[in-house]
Parts: sequence; structure tokens; C-alpha cells
Amino acid sequence: MKFYVLKMNLCGIKNIDKEVELSFYKKTLQKKFDSTGYNVKAIYGANGSGKTAIIYAVEIYKKFVIDQDYISLHNKNGSLDKIVNQHTKKLKIEMTFAVVDDNDMVLAVYLHSVCFGKRDDRYIVEEESLKVLNGLRLNAEDKWQTLFKTSDGEFV
Repeated sequence: MKFYVLKMNLCGIKNIDKEVELSFYKKTLQKKFDSTGYNVKAIYGANGSGKTAIIYAVEIYKKFVIDQDYISLHNKNGSLDKIVNQHTKKLKIEMTFAVVDDNDMVLAVYLHSVCFGKRDDRYIVEEESLKVLNGLRLNAEDKWQTLFKTSDGEFV
């Protein structure tokens, strides 16, 4: 199986305090995934525009998904304080990704959203949700089905 990030939304990392959306693919998928339409060659912009922050967000997301102790370890060494925007004190990352089999057939499209917030001098997961898309139109808001949602550590 392969995973392709189709879209990323982020807010609250380094100097980015407003939501930024990066689209890496078309608005509609075909059942057979066409990876030729999926290429990111560079991130460019003026100094201080948030290029490095985008890379940090991808790294944080990956580590959060893979390592269940990621938040507690990075609270101890204070590294999240250096990355999370000091005005918002929150970091929100949303990843829309496709799961594709070895024959390049799209098995599913998911939207995973996680929001880290600072409470009592430590960061916690304030909200998290996972949705699955019914169909292949990425911009069809009414086609997303919630698989789970948490708020303040409780399932909603």
C-alpha cells in the first residue's frame, strides 16, 4: 500500500498564525490513481514566509502518527514551544490523503485533523478527528463521514 498526501492545511506553526492550504492534487480523483499529476518539486517564497514551518508541520504530523509518546517527549524538552506559534498557542494540522494499492487503485481517502494546544505549560491534543470520503470528489463537503472525533481527550 502507498499513501499520498493530497492536501494539507495548517495553522499555528512558527510564524504562520492564519490557515494555509497546500493542494498537491486535483479536486477529483480517478479510481486508478495517477501519480504523474502528483509532484512537489520545491517550496519557494520570501524569507520569513513560512517555508521551513511547512516542513516542520509535516515532520510533526509524521512523528505524531507514528510515535504515541511524541507529545509527552517534546513537552519535556521544550521543543514544541519553539515550533508552535507564540500568539495562538495552538497548532492545527489537517492531512487529506489517499490510500492506494499496489495496482494504483484508490482504496480510500481520509481527512485526519489534529489540534495541539497549550495548557498548564504543556501541550496536549485538544481535538482530533478522522473522516473517510464517500466517493472521489475531494471538495464534496457532504461526502465526508466521521469515523472518530475527540475533544479534550474524550470521544465525541
